[in-house]
Order: sequence, then C-alpha cells, then structure tokens
Amino acid sequence: MHDSFTPQARKAWSARTWAGLTGLFAAFAAVVAFMAPTASASESLESDLITASTSYGYAGATFDWTGPGQASNIDLLVSDWGCDANPVYAYFVVTRTNGGTWSTSTKRWDYSGCDTGDYTSYNNLSLSDGYNIAYLQVVICVRNGGCHTGGKSGRNPLA
Repeated sequence: MHDSFTPQARKAWSARTWAGLTGLFAAFAAVVAFMAPTASASESLESDLITASTSYGYAGATFDWTGPGQASNIDLLVSDWGCDANPVYAYFVVTRTNGGTWSTSTKRWDYSGCDTGDYTSYNNLSLSDGYNIAYLQVVICVRNGGCHTGGKSGRNPLA
C-alpha cells in the first residue's frame, strides 16, 4: 500500500482523528450516562470507564458493577485507526480479588480502517465470574500484530 502522506500531513491527520474520536467517545459516554437507569436505594450500580489506545486503534467501555462477580450494561466502542488491511479487535481481562486473571474469548472487531470517526459499538454486554471480580481492563489488538492492554478500572466496590 502506497502512503502519500507527508510526515507533517500524517501528524495533522492523526491529531484531527484523535480529537474527533476523543470527542466522539466523550459524546458516547455522555449518552450512555444519560440513558443509564437510575438505581434505587436497594440497588447498587457503580459505573466505571476503561480505555486502551494505540497508534493502530482504540477501545473504550463503560459499565456498571452489578455484583461481587458481575459487570453489566457494558457498552464497548472499538475503532480501527490503521490505514492498512489489518482490522482491530478488543476483548476484556478480568482480575479477581485473589489476584488471578482470565480473558474473555470473544473478539469484538472493527473493520473501518482509517475512516475518520468510524467505529463499531457493542452494547448491553455483560460478564460474570463465580469469584469476586476486583478489576476490568480492555485490550485492543490488531490482526497480524500486537495487543495493548489499557489501565485497570476502579476497584469493584461490591467485591
């Protein structure tokens, strides 16, 4: 694939793309927060946000801690930033309160390439564990390449 961008044009394009996606995800998070159900006094919904970002893509998720071993209302956004033929995918890493970890097996893909502002969203996901979950992380990977793990969520207050 021939790349006709000069280094200055690539830097400007990257800055515009990052700014556009950052604004897009902020708007997405605001809509999710607005649409989230209000917890009653007997329910405890503790919301959190996790992200992973690299030169080839972005993954971000909002979710609610809904039990000691459960996260629900997960809304995941995956965006492919690479101008190549390698799409990106995301998955989650779960850290238990005893320090053990496991990863979700489902890969959630985005094939948009370097189309500015394009992404794929996956809504109303959930995950659970028979043990207490302490933290969640999101991982962004590129096909035929590497992966990048984002930072840990806040600690699950229900575990």
